[in-house]
Amino acid sequence: MRVEQILKTSKLTERSRRLPSFKNEIETVYNLGQVLKNSPFNLVDALLQAAMDLCRAGTAGISILETTPEGAEIFHWTNLSGKLAKCVGNRTPRNFSLCGVCLDRNAPQLFAWPARYFQYLQNTMDVPIVEALVVPIYTVDLSPGTIWIFSHDEDVHFDSDDARIMTRLAEFTGSALGLIHALHC
Repeated sequence: MRVEQILKTSKLTERSRRLPSFKNEIETVYNLGQVLKNSPFNLVDALLQAAMDLCRAGTAGISILETTPEGAEIFHWTNLSGKLAKCVGNRTPRNFSLCGVCLDRNAPQLFAWPARYFQYLQNTMDVPIVEALVVPIYTVDLSPGTIWIFSHDEDVHFDSDDARIMTRLAEFTGSALGLIHALHC
């Protein structure tokens, strides 16, 4: 099997779009601003919850590119919300992962049934991943990463509106991660 067999990014624009809920998006930005003001260290988790709510996802996560002491590049699942929240801390190889494909292509990527190709997902997940939408994150001072959402329901498929929302959340997340890093230093 080749990664192209599970890569379905073109479906994002082919699927009928649902009407955007700009009211919900504005409320979400307001709520994220309140979290930033009152509890900035909870901002990343609030962003993941927003991704799940706005895109009807079952899991949302952030993966940051790291280099092990042995020199291997890996993605570290630093934050997770939803059905797979217990997998926080998992690591996936840079050169054989959803996140790696996303960063290689430098654009949002949609995968259908990704565990068919990335079989380690079958071994570590107790719920199926029907679709995965992965979007690159860039910060000024930190390593690149991704923000991603999973659908665990065969009736939930991501579309171009989800890609738009996740791209905006990725930009916000990059800024949030930079701010949190600065607060730690």
